[in-house]
Amino acid sequence: MRKWFSVLLAAFLLLPLLVSCGETAAPEDGFSESVSSYHEDLPETDVPATDTESDPFEGADPLPEDFSFPDSLKNPDGTVIGTIVLPPAARGDEKLVQAAEELRLHIEKVTGANLPVVGRTCDACGSLILATPETLPAITEWFADDIAWLRDLGSVESGSRFGSDGFAIRTLGKDVYIIGNTSRGVLNGVYDLLEENLGILWVWADEEKGTIYTEAPTAEIARTN
Repeated sequence: MRKWFSVLLAAFLLLPLLVSCGETAAPEDGFSESVSSYHEDLPETDVPATDTESDPFEGADPLPEDFSFPDSLKNPDGTVIGTIVLPPAARGDEKLVQAAEELRLHIEKVTGANLPVVGRTCDACGSLILATPETLPAITEWFADDIAWLRDLGSVESGSRFGSDGFAIRTLGKDVYIIGNTSRGVLNGVYDLLEENLGILWVWADEEKGTIYTEAPTAEIARTN
């Protein structure tokens, strides 16, 4: 009887130890290791995929299969810049239309090449693209910092009130983007690009007598960004 009682007492004392061996200690941060498996068991949610197939120039006519372009204007790496792009939404903006014509006209004055003004980029060549966020919304993502800066006009209270006609000129791949928060800003960017890269100077208002430039068979768009 006494032996049987000793066995029961020993089993009773060992019971808590046996139970504790089957438990998993919690990490110091207070979360159990089962948290990760819990999340794995949650139903999956659909994550919106980035639409890499979307066309930023949607609505523009496709370029002809036999599309040709002059090769007088190039990037520093030798890539030909063969077109001027005015997105479809920009066709009704007189200032952007003027910017495209000023760009085409003055490139022709210097190089003799007449770059076509089209609605979309060219697969076989680079392009000079004129755009505002309203006419080509994709630039708000591609050049987010530039657009944010151009939109920040400062404040009267701080004494740092800026104009809304600023611009940025950025190279993206083989294309050069002349962008502004307003169409007037894009026009200013066009004049800057022509002055910095083709050496054109406007010394007075008369277009024929007041524009100074040197003719050259080829030119390079080297000063961007």
